[in-house]
Amino acid sequence: TLQPRELYTSTRELFTPRHRLQAHVPQLAHRLQAHVPQLVSCTDARTNRPVVLVGSVHFNPASIVLARRTVLVQEELGAVVVESCEARWRRTLEVSPKGSFLGDVLPSEMQAASEAAAERGVPLSLGDVDVETFGPRVKTIL
Repeated sequence: TLQPRELYTSTRELFTPRHRLQAHVPQLAHRLQAHVPQLVSCTDARTNRPVVLVGSVHFNPASIVLARRTVLVQEELGAVVVESCEARWRRTLEVSPKGSFLGDVLPSEMQAASEAAAERGVPLSLGDVDVETFGPRVKTIL
């Protein structure tokens, strides 16, 4: 049985070749959901499709590994949603693109999930209120 600590052995798992994970996709997906409290599974009421939420700590190596692995092992993945708006996501990709010094020194779980989605050909959706709209609204309240 896969234990939660085995999911977090090191950041080198971020670079695990996809073919090594594909051989165990069904077993890993089941084990991930059964043993990791940061994963919550539910069913979308409208589409009746499975939804897996990945709880994470931003820029945490364990969260990065978990986000990437979860995206790689889920069967019938329809989309990957990251907690960012268009403006922040664009800025993230400008400041720390894949392969850049900052991207290597300070990787993020959202970028790891995004890259895993791209590897699988799964669309990426941004799931947060636009900071350019939200910021001014907060200032009016304060």
